[in-house]
Amino acid sequence: MLVEFRVANYGSIRDEQVLSMVATKAKEHLDTNTFESGAKGVPRLLRSVLIYGPNASGKSTLVSALQFMKGFVLDSSTKMREGDRIDLVPFLLDPASAAKPSTFEVTIVVEGVRYQYGFSADQRRVHAEWLLAFPEGRPRQLLRRDFDSEKEEDWEIRLRGKKSDWKVQTKSNSLFLSTAVQLNSEQLRPIYNWFRESIGTIFHLHPNFTTRQCFEDNAMNASVLSMMASADISIDEIKTHKRPFSKDVLTKTLPDAIKEYFIGEYDGKEMIEVKFGHRGADGSKVFFDPMSESVGTRVLFDLAGPWLDSLSKGITVVVDEINNSLHPHVVHMLVGMFHNAEINKSNAQLIATTHETSLMSREFIRRDQIVLVEKDENSATRVYALSDFSPRKQESIENGYLQGRYGAVPIIGRPEPPHG
Repeated sequence: MLVEFRVANYGSIRDEQVLSMVATKAKEHLDTNTFESGAKGVPRLLRSVLIYGPNASGKSTLVSALQFMKGFVLDSSTKMREGDRIDLVPFLLDPASAAKPSTFEVTIVVEGVRYQYGFSADQRRVHAEWLLAFPEGRPRQLLRRDFDSEKEEDWEIRLRGKKSDWKVQTKSNSLFLSTAVQLNSEQLRPIYNWFRESIGTIFHLHPNFTTRQCFEDNAMNASVLSMMASADISIDEIKTHKRPFSKDVLTKTLPDAIKEYFIGEYDGKEMIEVKFGHRGADGSKVFFDPMSESVGTRVLFDLAGPWLDSLSKGITVVVDEINNSLHPHVVHMLVGMFHNAEINKSNAQLIATTHETSLMSREFIRRDQIVLVEKDENSATRVYALSDFSPRKQESIENGYLQGRYGAVPIIGRPEPPHG
């Protein structure tokens, strides 16, 4: 489970920004929207946070930073060759920041133990890497790696296993954590596996798991249908069948790079086709291709399988623009599933960017679950929680937000008429 994420000097983010999943001492929705972490020294955590802010404020940058950290942990030792460029961009609007490395850190709970892991890197190399464990609530430094341009890397490693071999095999542009796990460090594997299995964007959580594949599991099949029915979508049967992948299914409007990705990923494999069954006026069943359904129906169907799987496995789900093509009531349903202890038995967490202000209702969400993002006078992203303010008990949070009382709303000017 995620306790906190910190990032500095990445994209539109200049100074360190913090996304916290720690609950405040507020008592509202305590049993539904928060949970005990089970780790010593870690307070109650939030089941969800919703991130609001104007377009181009940095909401997607925050999501992208999490994605980058996950990808670099998983791939730096296997996909990076010495000398390869690290694919990250610092804050470029400040010359001092542009010359500095970017920094990423998570505090997580894995198997009942709190860990604090992070690294800093620029496009050329990793400048620092660190790992602390808190097995009894007190910090224990397991790894420290520092690079100084005037000397070699300075290391401190307090791990079981072939530490010297792992250090020698770690490339300047890759992470020690990634390298050591590939070389069978069992002590570091739980942290690595958290990045691999327990956090990700909804469409990239499970490379081999999609809603279509749910239908090989009868129980999941029924759950997906139930979820679709709960959203008042008139589908009462979904059929699937397998056939060899063909590039002919790719629409002509797709960019060549995306077509090449799909062909490289799926050529020679089976693909699963879906048909949606509707009840006709005479009681007969009529089946439609997905493209005959609304965009909202397709989005909800694509969400359903990974959503239910994530809830059952206790995964931290990151979704950019959760309200995209979905009715506000459906978005309420999706977020509410994380607040339902009978559904969310494994303490899955949701991090979602959205413009859907109806979710701000006091009857639905706590103030510490609302995160606001805006640009400062230097065009740098600033992240803060609504709980930093003290709205009156009966005050409408939605109205206060839309009126600009808490910031993080666009300042709309008067458009000029077209010239000529």
